[in-house]
Amino acid sequence: MGRATLWVWTGLHLAYLASGVGAVVFSVFIRMTNPAPGGRTDHTLRSLVISTMSLNSAIALGAFTVLSWLIGTYGIFTGTAKSGKHRTAGLTAYNYSLVAVAAVTTVVGAMLWFFTLRPREEFFRIWQRQTPVVQQFLQDSLQCCGYFDATVGQGFNAPAGFCAPVATSTNTTAIQPCVNPIGAFEDYTLNNVFSLTFGFVAIQIALFLATACVVHLRNVQERFRLIDEKRGKTGGFV
Repeated sequence: MGRATLWVWTGLHLAYLASGVGAVVFSVFIRMTNPAPGGRTDHTLRSLVISTMSLNSAIALGAFTVLSWLIGTYGIFTGTAKSGKHRTAGLTAYNYSLVAVAAVTTVVGAMLWFFTLRPREEFFRIWQRQTPVVQQFLQDSLQCCGYFDATVGQGFNAPAGFCAPVATSTNTTAIQPCVNPIGAFEDYTLNNVFSLTFGFVAIQIALFLATACVVHLRNVQERFRLIDEKRGKTGGFV
């Protein structure tokens, strides 16, 4: 039973490390492949959907996770002294850090979730902040015109390129608005990031419970060791 508990804890502990490293690698990779502000590449739309604040949050969360993992590693390897005493302070500190990391992860996930409640309206603000050059690039790439429709008030600020014919047309609904392809990409991207974020929370909760089991196991072993010590024996129970 004790060995199985430790194996489960070890697996979750490694998964926890992987989640922290993954968050940092994800953020760094996105930053490296994103275009400069106002740039036009295949990743321009992605750079607008995944904000700089989200990338900063991912790095902070990943670093916090790795630091917490180091506390757990210290706790598991220093749990038994040379005298045979079973110590739990390190693992108890680990559980406190897991609660803190889970709270931060939940906040980050909640921020993403809040954005997905009104994605069309939220991204319209982002669209309006872009230069006509970037808007034209997105219109050309997605073959759409304007954001909600091909009128200035609805985000049609770049009547050139693919949308040049629309600028002289009186039928502003003749071609699809950009809200549709952008919304589809945004839903796919943010739903994946959102699901992954709360997947991390599941790992953190499971690891918290596994660590509590290991702490309980060591407390039991310590109690039995003290009983043996009083009887003048060693190895009777543990």
